[in-house]
Amino acid sequence: MEPRRRARGAGLVIALLAVFAWQVLRPHGAVYRGRPLGEWMEEAYSERVPWRPPGAPCPAELALRERGAAAIPLLLGMAGTHAGGFRDFVGMLASDSDAAWLQLPPQRYKHDMAAWGFGLLGSAAAPAVPDLTRLLHHPEEDVRLAAVECLGALGTNAVGAVPGILEVFQREAGRVHRSRRNPDLTLFEAAARALGEMGAAAAPAVPALQGETNQYALIARLRIQGASLEPFFARLGTTTNQGAWQEAETALNQMALRLGPAAEPALPHLISAIAATNQFIHCQAIACLGTIRRRPDLCLPALLPLLCPVEEVPQARDTVCQVLSALGQFGPAAAPAFGQVRAYLASRDEGLRILTTNTLMAIDPAAAARAGVRLPPDAPPANR
Repeated sequence: MEPRRRARGAGLVIALLAVFAWQVLRPHGAVYRGRPLGEWMEEAYSERVPWRPPGAPCPAELALRERGAAAIPLLLGMAGTHAGGFRDFVGMLASDSDAAWLQLPPQRYKHDMAAWGFGLLGSAAAPAVPDLTRLLHHPEEDVRLAAVECLGALGTNAVGAVPGILEVFQREAGRVHRSRRNPDLTLFEAAARALGEMGAAAAPAVPALQGETNQYALIARLRIQGASLEPFFARLGTTTNQGAWQEAETALNQMALRLGPAAEPALPHLISAIAATNQFIHCQAIACLGTIRRRPDLCLPALLPLLCPVEEVPQARDTVCQVLSALGQFGPAAAPAFGQVRAYLASRDEGLRILTTNTLMAIDPAAAARAGVRLPPDAPPANR
């Protein structure tokens, strides 16, 4: 009987914790279509919707744009949430499939959600800048990082925060230079990226950025000065040093969507890197073309010849998968590739068939349906 009592007691404690987490930790506030805006955002991030191929806005995006400034308190709450303690425990349970019956609110990605939300609101979120600037002095580093990334997402709508972000950058630069081991560059690089988003208004930061060799500091300085990014992109043209190439590609991959048309001069360097004999560089160059998702007239002719029958050339599977993923990122702009992609539906490789299905749906859902493409019943809603 004793073990049963203990089990019932443990179950009761977990249930009470679940009720508490649901009531206290779930975002409240603005409502859209009868549901709290926070729930829409949690759902979007659980499906990685913000990184989806171009297409119709998801409900979370529509909700944010509709609510406008009314969504600011929710986003500020997310940005100011410190991970740790009870939240970590709830987040762990929320991501545990065995505890799915509890329907706990996820605690991960809150800072990412806040930055995404502020970026979508743009000028409508300008009233949040003073509060976000105050969060730059928060005692917890993860909250300071969230504030920097939210201000960076607001870009020129947050130029009043430049002094505060510069202070963070200089403090982190000093810490990095004093470190005798491999320091954590996360906040240092985030501050550099945010300064770059401010454009000419961040001119006071140029002297501090000038002396740094870090990729993000270089990009930030060039953007603030309104200069060409070619000095940075040129680093992608040398593939003999995998480490150096990877650092440059990682920085570009992370900033590609924010750079927009300014990332286009990198495309010839990436297309050239596809020919590298280093398999890692080869595949990452393909992936980065998909992340940038611009100039299909240049990229598709470089990608389509890489599609070959994997049953006949098994060693090409990784390349083919990367190409399919990249084409899916291009969305409807990859329509000329539809026929070649469809051929992989007949593959004996189940993983390849699933990837092909998702790619075809991203390129042209109507044509995919006419071709008999059907998503499995348990496919994430974001892919439907």
